[in-house]
Order: sequence, then C-alpha cells, then structure tokens
Amino acid sequence: MKVVLGRLTLFCLNFTIISLLLTGVSYAKIDSNTALGMWLFDGSEGDSARDSSDNGNDVMLMNGTKRVAGKFGNALEFDGQDDYVVSSSDIGISGNSERTIVFWFKPLSSEGRQSIVVWGAGETLKFYFVEYNGFQGGPNNIYAGAFDGDAYTEETLPLEQWHHVAVVFPGKISETKIYYNGVSQEIILWQGNQGDELETVDSPVSIGYDLVLNRQPFKGVIDDIAIFKVALTEDDIQSIMGGLGSITAVSTAGKLATAWGAIKTSTD
Repeated sequence: MKVVLGRLTLFCLNFTIISLLLTGVSYAKIDSNTALGMWLFDGSEGDSARDSSDNGNDVMLMNGTKRVAGKFGNALEFDGQDDYVVSSSDIGISGNSERTIVFWFKPLSSEGRQSIVVWGAGETLKFYFVEYNGFQGGPNNIYAGAFDGDAYTEETLPLEQWHHVAVVFPGKISETKIYYNGVSQEIILWQGNQGDELETVDSPVSIGYDLVLNRQPFKGVIDDIAIFKVALTEDDIQSIMGGLGSITAVSTAGKLATAWGAIKTSTD
C-alpha cells in the first residue's frame, strides 16, 4: 500500500512539472526560430554586436556608437547626430508579412523625429520603420509603418526613463498594435494611408538612424531589441519584458518528452 501511495505521490508531482512546462505553450511564437534578429548589446568592446537569434545577422556599430550600462547588462547609446548600427545582411521580412519589433529604450531628447528601426526602400509602402517623437501624434510618442501606411499612438513616453515598446503588424495596417510596457495603446491611422497592406522591400536593418532616407538620428539608449517574423500576442510581449536573454530555442515538445520520460522511469 505504501508503495502504491508513494508512486501516486510521485506521479502527481511529475504531472505538476508537466503542467508548469505547458505554461510555455502560450508563448510558442517566442524563440530563436521566429526571431530574425535579436540583439542584446551585452558585449563590452568591439565594433560589432552579436545576433542572438539563429540567423547570425550581427550588426556593425558606426560613427562612435557607445556601449553603456543598459536595462539588462550593456546597451548602446546614440548621440542624436550620426550614430547608428546596421545589420550585416537583409532582415528577411518583405511584402505584407507579419512582423513584431520589440525593444527597451531610454530617450534623452524630444528634438525632431527619431528613428529606432528602419529597413526597406524609400517609396510608398515599401519601407518599414518605428520612430520616437513621430510624424503625427507627438511629442514623445511611437509612430510606425511606411510611407502612407502608418499607425501611431498619442500616448507619450517621458525622457530619461526606461520604456519597453512593442509594435505588432499582423498583416493589416488597420490592425497594427503598439504596446507600452506590455499595455496595448489606442491606435490612430494616418489619414493619408494608401490601402491596408504593406509592400516592404527586404534590406539590412538600421537602428538609431534612418539609413533609407539618411535622416532622423535617435538620441538615447537602446537595449534588447528584436525583430520577429510573426505577430506576437500581448501575453508573448509581457513574457519577454524581463529580457530577451531568457529566450531559448528549446521546444515545448522536447520538454514534455523529457518530463514524460522522467515519469516513466520513476514509476516503472
């Protein structure tokens, strides 16, 4: 009888472990397979920063971009003049494909429009960007989209504070979502939008400056930035606010197989 009760107790314990592992199912889109670029900026020296996704798309630090203390480990500081970083290859998102951009940043100036992430070609609907202190709705807001394919929020993000931002494009401009610190914001569509779909041209990504049109330097600090090829959910976004370093490519199926094998072994 004691043996039976012991095995039942052990089974219940392992079942609880499986249940905890299953909590990751809600965040199945978050891994290095869906991330096309993931830059933690945690290196301490050198003129490049490693891509922590599976794509090896490292970025080059240009014009004296500085490494400073960040939200998590180190980060990059941009001087608002000519600092930027650029990826070594195309990002891999084109046309009307889903995408999500996430980052931590600390803005230090409200002067002019300031580019956070940009790629594409300088034509209507053919490039994609996220900027601070945007074309409309500012000051100190987030504005995203393309030429005449834009969405923004009028909610502001104060200077000299860390903020987490996520921009989600699920395949329709009108369904764009912008999150501040894990909270969805009210979205306004640019009145000059030309349709509801993008025609993004794939290209390398610039961070902290718009290399497509050679404009809009960012002044502040950026940390833990990633571009995903899927539309992340609010739960996904909230789960990675604690840092991109926690993301792994281990699948839930693999975790379940390991846990089930442990149960089998302990109850045989």
